[in-house]
Amino acid sequence: MPGHRKTNRTARDTYNYDLNFMGFTVYKGISKNPEERAKQHEREGKVFDEVKITSRKRSRKRAEKEETEAIQNNFLGPPPLNIQKTGRKRNPFGGW
Repeated sequence: MPGHRKTNRTARDTYNYDLNFMGFTVYKGISKNPEERAKQHEREGKVFDEVKITSRKRSRKRAEKEETEAIQNNFLGPPPLNIQKTGRKRNPFGGW
């Protein structure tokens, strides 16, 4: 159609978020719905007292890239509840 360009933009539907406990980041994640994902984390036994959305909506690919970089470059080392991207086997605070 004249005047219309077809774009192949990737959907921007994913947020980066942190779970914090007593002012420290204990988990970094991505989700389309961080509040609902936080509820899942609670049911899994993760201990935190704040959910902080740290980005605007992003493509899943960009959110994953930023999550990995944030975990690897975290000032105090990888957050203790990030298991998959740090190679940890279990949650150091108990639960999974």
